[in-house]
Amino acid sequence: MSNDMGDNTESKSTKLGETYPANWMHCVIHLNPDTGEMHSDGDHRVRDWIRDRIGCPVNGDRASEMLWFLNDHPGIISPIYGSFMADCSFYMSPVSKEGCDKLSPIVLERGDARFEEFAHLLEFEEKDLPDAYVYVSYSDFYGKPWECDHVNYGCEVDFFAFYGTPKDAVASDRDYTKWNRYHGFNMCRTSFEDMLVSAANEVRRIFGPFDSNSFLTEEEMQNHKKVSPILFELAGDGSRTLGHNEEYIPVSAGMLNRRWLKWFWTTEWCQQNWKGTGEMQALAEDPSVQSVNPVEVKGYPWI
Repeated sequence: MSNDMGDNTESKSTKLGETYPANWMHCVIHLNPDTGEMHSDGDHRVRDWIRDRIGCPVNGDRASEMLWFLNDHPGIISPIYGSFMADCSFYMSPVSKEGCDKLSPIVLERGDARFEEFAHLLEFEEKDLPDAYVYVSYSDFYGKPWECDHVNYGCEVDFFAFYGTPKDAVASDRDYTKWNRYHGFNMCRTSFEDMLVSAANEVRRIFGPFDSNSFLTEEEMQNHKKVSPILFELAGDGSRTLGHNEEYIPVSAGMLNRRWLKWFWTTEWCQQNWKGTGEMQALAEDPSVQSVNPVEVKGYPWI
């Protein structure tokens, strides 16, 4: 039996009356990376609630710190979107104490304890299928009207792979055709802050505790510590202009992503979920991309 609510382990519940009015409905949020505007599929008032929540996170500053980590990870961020919030799907959904969304039916598969009880709902041509399943309403399954118990907050976390030529990465970083997006995992919790914190911890576990500096070579790291990428130049009229510092070693987001991908390809999670993906394997094993011993990011309040 499934009610399609994803990962929802025990967490402090956000009661309906505290932050989520009873007449609000399910909503998925998308952030337009070009305009910075939020768009919502569903109840548009939820968009404003999430915007305020992002701008003023509570729960100490833990959720805010987790956003800093998520926004700087070379595997889940690309220059096309720019931040974890960009084009990342979020939802807020009132659910019953059984964890059932008001708008989503309960799914019974053949072999589930009560499947035969509702088998009459199957279409004629589906009755003998070994993998048949049937949709059952909450009221029919539980014998009572649906009643909200708490709100679930969820998000979908993806990762990226840069498909451009590493040596040309600086020029093609913002070419969306050079970045492929892959599904990572879904996260669902009973508070917005817990969702962000739990998502960050899962990113750390699956995609590594890294930031934009983790995959720099030793030479690049020392260069970035000592050399500024920008030079202030004095013009003939006494004004100051900005110029590129030729001594600075530029490292593109595409190159950092490919170095991360080389590390990621060797992980158990990647091999279990993406083994056999020829294109990704070719990228990960590209000999023109240098292997780097990554530096783990420190200082975040991991759970």
